[in-house]
Amino acid sequence: MSTLETIINPKQRKAKKGTKSAQADAIYQALDSMEAHVLPLSVLVQSELNVRKRPIDEKTLSELADSIQAVGVLQNLVVYPMDNDVYGVAAGQRRLLALQQLVTKGHLASSFPVPVKVVSESDALIISLTENSQREAMHPADQLHAFIELQKTGKNASEIGDLLGFSTHHVKKCLRLANMAPELLAELDADNITLDQLQALAGTPDHDRQVMVWNNAIGWKKEPRYLREAIEESKTPVENNRLVNFVGLNAYEQAGGTLEIDLFTEAGFIENAPLLEKLALDNLTVCAELLTGELRVPVWVQEKTHQAALNSVEGFAEHAGKVVLIHDRYYTLQLTPTAKADGIVQLIDDTGNAHPLSAFESSLRDIPVYRQEHRTISVGETLNFTRTDKERGRVTNSQWTVTTLDDDGKVWVSNGHETRQLDPQGDKADRHIDYGYAGTAHKAQGASSPYVILLGGVTDGRKFLASQRDAYVGLSRTKTHVQVYSDDLGKWTQRIGRQNTRKTAHDLLLSAQDRASRTGLQLWETALPLTETAVGRALSRDMGLDASVQAKFIYASKKYPTPSVAWPVFDAHGKAQGMMLYDILRSDEGHLQGLAAKGRLLGSDQAQLMVFKGSQNGQTRVVDSLAAAQQAAQADPQVGVVVQLQSASPPNPYIVARLTDGQVPTQNVDTATTAAGAIKGQFDPLSLKTPQEQAAERAIEQEAAALRQEREAVNTAVIPDESVAFGREMARERHDLSEQDEKARQAKAHELEVATEFIKSTQQRDQLRQQEKEILIDKDREYGD
Repeated sequence: MSTLETIINPKQRKAKKGTKSAQADAIYQALDSMEAHVLPLSVLVQSELNVRKRPIDEKTLSELADSIQAVGVLQNLVVYPMDNDVYGVAAGQRRLLALQQLVTKGHLASSFPVPVKVVSESDALIISLTENSQREAMHPADQLHAFIELQKTGKNASEIGDLLGFSTHHVKKCLRLANMAPELLAELDADNITLDQLQALAGTPDHDRQVMVWNNAIGWKKEPRYLREAIEESKTPVENNRLVNFVGLNAYEQAGGTLEIDLFTEAGFIENAPLLEKLALDNLTVCAELLTGELRVPVWVQEKTHQAALNSVEGFAEHAGKVVLIHDRYYTLQLTPTAKADGIVQLIDDTGNAHPLSAFESSLRDIPVYRQEHRTISVGETLNFTRTDKERGRVTNSQWTVTTLDDDGKVWVSNGHETRQLDPQGDKADRHIDYGYAGTAHKAQGASSPYVILLGGVTDGRKFLASQRDAYVGLSRTKTHVQVYSDDLGKWTQRIGRQNTRKTAHDLLLSAQDRASRTGLQLWETALPLTETAVGRALSRDMGLDASVQAKFIYASKKYPTPSVAWPVFDAHGKAQGMMLYDILRSDEGHLQGLAAKGRLLGSDQAQLMVFKGSQNGQTRVVDSLAAAQQAAQADPQVGVVVQLQSASPPNPYIVARLTDGQVPTQNVDTATTAAGAIKGQFDPLSLKTPQEQAAERAIEQEAAALRQEREAVNTAVIPDESVAFGREMARERHDLSEQDEKARQAKAHELEVATEFIKSTQQRDQLRQQEKEILIDKDREYGD
């Protein structure tokens, strides 16, 4: 749609204040309320204020005359008083001409009464333009002429827009076309040029150039886009201009440069091209100076530290004042006067806040330590990243070339495919750079190099590097070319062809368990609590389960087509290992019939405890089946319930208390199975000693009691007189044997005691390590927050 089609078809125009302007509405309201008059046809004349300038089609005029002759004048004419007691017709010129035609043909008298409404001369032009726009479509030339007439009255574009209901920008476009070269407006009036062509020529206010481009255009060259190209040929466009991009539009305007905006295409043009060229030359001069200069930037160099050395304050003391990196945040390492006594060092962040770090926490993580050095770089220098940062898209030892050095210390680098900006002065993460000198293949891990030289020996110490792994590391780093040097190429290729990697015990035994545990935990996280599903609520109601039951509803799947209820499971140390699933039973009619007695483990085989429900009164019972757990929960809804899945020995009461917030009583009231109950009754669950240690002590006590009974039997035995000598001899032998047995038993007891102490210390150490890990996790969350 061309610019003026919204004027030609007023139903499609977008007014600023509705479909009509407020002032036009007011005029129409005034006309409606105005009293109509009757004037003789002889005093009505055509007016210069009527916006219709083009001749009216004779056929259309004759049809209108026939209509008036048949039914009369149905719509009042709008007139305004003129000199010599005549009235100019502002709205109704076609009706006036039709009436005059009827007079000429003798069908009407010149005194024929015509209904009119009289307005002032100032309102006549507005009424003419508004009414004619909403009746038969006006010719564009007439519309443009009307805008010029309104402008001559002193109204600006905004006022004209408010008057007619158009935006200010639209009115400016119309005024630009109305002020085109008179020769082109005459062509428009004669329908020899279209509005689109006129808009293309309006790209310049120069009338001579407008006419010249139009007259020189022949054939398809008169299409709007070719006319626009010809008009803009001598201009400097802003869009896709390399000079403008190099200098910057803001810099051009700040230097006093101005822009010319095409009202129809919104394209911008540089009006002061010499100024733009001068600014570009100044920038090139600055760049030339930078190309010959150098820049000294700070870089991080990682200290070669052993993890064991950082497990004490003394180890940290060697690196006081240096920087450590924890969770992508940089801290300055600082020692306080009481650091050694407290076993804690201070980490100072960028805001000056101090964070304590103990040697225990450091022992459980790999903390890199950096010292700051400086590198002098210049344009053309090759740099390598010294740390992989996936979020920033950086790979260790990837090669980049310095392309630009800014005055503010920023460095521009490129790898041939993309360009990046580094700010080593202001951003600490940008200091992981160094000179891109040659390095070993192992150093280039995660990156690659155009050229690689590989030394593959099989004699002396070099034979230890002749392995498939080392050959792969070296050969996989190359991009373009690799050279291999060897003292025996045949033996070297034979050695690297062997697969000499061995899987660890963890790889063989626990990898599948770890995957099963992760699968169970992921499904548990996405499952819904029983109270959030209709089946779960019905099942809870039938089984008497309350909100404290830690169960979730698991929907059916292709592998397991029966929906089930899940409870979380944990190992002996309280670590989550997945979940235990119990299928939901239904009758043939579809009624719920509870849960299956036997569950299905989705998780690691290390799982030993299933938390049925948490404790609400500080007590927890340990049972051995789901049915026993339901009975215990129904008997005492406040008590916590844990189902023991595997081990016959009772679980660690502290682990149970942490999982359920309830203590296990000394005598567990549940004895669901006789064997389990008998075994549980032999041990004290609150003792710090393990069941094995308690059993060993009980065996020693029993052996000692048997020995004492045996001694007493020997000392109190009655020996006949005739066998006294023989009895004494037997007693001495028995005493000697008893002493030997006692020594053997003592030695055995000592060995058992040593083993017991070792087991006890190992378990205590494991508990301490577990507590330290939990402390560290809390610290990590604190740093993360």
